[in-house]
Amino acid sequence: IEPIAGGGTVTISGRMDDEIIAISVSNPVSEGEAAERKQSNRIALHNIRARFELAWGDRAGVEWVAADDAFRVSLTFPYEEAGP
Repeated sequence: IEPIAGGGTVTISGRMDDEIIAISVSNPVSEGEAAERKQSNRIALHNIRARFELAWGDRAGVEWVAADDAFRVSLTFPYEEAGP
């Protein structure tokens, strides 16, 4: 959002289906920014994906899409009860 002159809105949504938590985050990008920022975003997202895999294996996921007008990230992981 920072490079967009008019600003923008970050949208965060979440749900739980069958003990799986799904969180989605999206924000607008200026025209051409998606291609420029993809590499730096990917490094952080690959790190998050690796941490999710260590914690939950194939029960978790990190996916992203860099479109012309928005960047979207989806996180999924199992619900776990907190300990005492």
